[in-house]
Amino acid sequence: MMPDQIARTGARPGCREASRDRLRFFSTGCCMKTDLSVFIIARDEADRIGRTIASVKGLSADIVVVDSGSSDATVEVARALGARVVHKDWAGYGPQKRFGERQCAFDWVLNLDADEVVSPALREEIARLLVAGSRADA
Repeated sequence: MMPDQIARTGARPGCREASRDRLRFFSTGCCMKTDLSVFIIARDEADRIGRTIASVKGLSADIVVVDSGSSDATVEVARALGARVVHKDWAGYGPQKRFGERQCAFDWVLNLDADEVVSPALREEIARLLVAGSRADA
């Protein structure tokens, strides 16, 4: 296994594990900040989004869910887990992602799909990079 690969252990059925190459980091500053925002676009993901949010709790103080009109309990589940929920009617995949980025409080952004979980190993690596202030090879 290459050092930058993440083993697919611990993923729950029906939930994809986020791998390093699936993470999208964006920086607007000249150097990495120690604060990280996480955003998730969602619609009718109540059965999955709880695992996703739980996998990044404590890694970020800014977890944003962009909901495009869920008819299930997605909004309630996200809010109960401490996420900030904003509504935006579906404008297409790209525009929805860009909207989500603009809702984030911090310069560094981690975008997850509603069915992804961050593995403990990946979580540890992200935390180490944030604390060290190193630039990520994204």
